[in-house]
Amino acid sequence: MAGAFDTSINPFKDAFSFFSRDAGFITIQFLKIALLGLLVQGAALIIALEASALLGGGAEQTGADIASLTETGGSLASLAAVLIILLAFGIVNGAVSATAYNVVDDRQKKKRTDIFARTKELLLPMAKYTLVLAGVLLCGFAVAFLPAMLAGEAGVIIGGLFSLIMFFAFLGIIFFIQFSIPLIAIKNADVIESFRTSYRLVKDNLWTALLFDILLIVALIIALLVLTVLQGAANAVFASQNEMPILIMAFIAYVALSLLQSLLLSLILTLPIYFFWKSVSG
Repeated sequence: MAGAFDTSINPFKDAFSFFSRDAGFITIQFLKIALLGLLVQGAALIIALEASALLGGGAEQTGADIASLTETGGSLASLAAVLIILLAFGIVNGAVSATAYNVVDDRQKKKRTDIFARTKELLLPMAKYTLVLAGVLLCGFAVAFLPAMLAGEAGVIIGGLFSLIMFFAFLGIIFFIQFSIPLIAIKNADVIESFRTSYRLVKDNLWTALLFDILLIVALIIALLVLTVLQGAANAVFASQNEMPILIMAFIAYVALSLLQSLLLSLILTLPIYFFWKSVSG
């Protein structure tokens, strides 16, 4: 177990060493990815809200209204359209995020990644990846909720237990396919092939992978706590101000914090996973 712990912490050391040697370049490249991702997310939200308003019979919608779109047939169509739009933009955002692995790998080889060109190349593989996971998740929870629909109050309890089981099963799937995205991005692996290879690598390094993921979750929690404190401080400064210059500054601060969040989370997720994958894949 001690050896597994040492092996699990080495990727974090390698990630820190790599970043410290080339912090300026890596930060700029990851900021480009973060900015592109935020633009995709913003466009997805705007288009989804507009689609829900148009397909909902022209009624004005807000973010809070989307949860109540299942009340009529038209609302069901609106909800379906919103989900399809969000799924499509999620695929684009996934392709953008996956290019971070190319940035790191190419930098190791003294090359430069064309983020926009690589994003286009990754759209189809990431669409397959996303649709497979979404299909598994939807089928699993459909099976879980079936008893609740058929068996009344007892079925609700059984459905809840099934849902809990499916939740942990899905976490297990994510655990075993954690190397799929770097395999797709760097090795151009087929989606199913990436699942198989990732499963084999994790299975052969099970305790190391488990300890690595625990350390990764701890790092993410610390980063999120820091970001929450910064967001709270910004809210405290700007909350009571109504003047236009102050509102503009508040918007700039919000965008800056959003970029910082995307940058920090991307660095924490990408660099250690990349070096861990390289270490276990030989």
